[in-house]
Amino acid sequence: MPALHHPYFGTLNSDTLEDIDVIWETTLGEPQTHSQLWAAPEQRLDTAELDAFAALLQNLPTLDKRARAALCDELANDGSFLEYFSAAEALEYDVEELRWLKPLLNDIPAFVAALQLTAIGLWTHDTMQEMEEEPATPLVLDYKIAPEHTDQILAVKCDLQGNIISIDWES
Repeated sequence: MPALHHPYFGTLNSDTLEDIDVIWETTLGEPQTHSQLWAAPEQRLDTAELDAFAALLQNLPTLDKRARAALCDELANDGSFLEYFSAAEALEYDVEELRWLKPLLNDIPAFVAALQLTAIGLWTHDTMQEMEEEPATPLVLDYKIAPEHTDQILAVKCDLQGNIISIDWES
């Protein structure tokens, strides 16, 4: 595929890739969120898909607000993520460093407000096909609580319109 120039992402080229890999990355916002665009080798990039990604990133505060509302609903329906941190004494984490977290475990909106958006993954159509990702979730927002102390992630997965498809607990 010849290099493609996009107004938001700049010049993109997947010809040198040997496997699915990052072809663009930046940091956005405060605190800084690491954002990456992933592509498959020799992929023909879709301008409409890139435009949709750019629109979502340019409207990140709106998407973040919707994602946090969905996280509140998810945690109200499934408290296992909160329970995990309630049992922090049994984990390898430094309990003193997480003491501030304890009051938030009984206040879902406060807990969700304390989550940090640490990463945004933009997955092109071809990468999802290669990974056999169904349903297609080309945009993934990774939220962490106390990212300097834990590797636990609430991954909010969205379609190209910013509709939330799923929320997964990952690490």
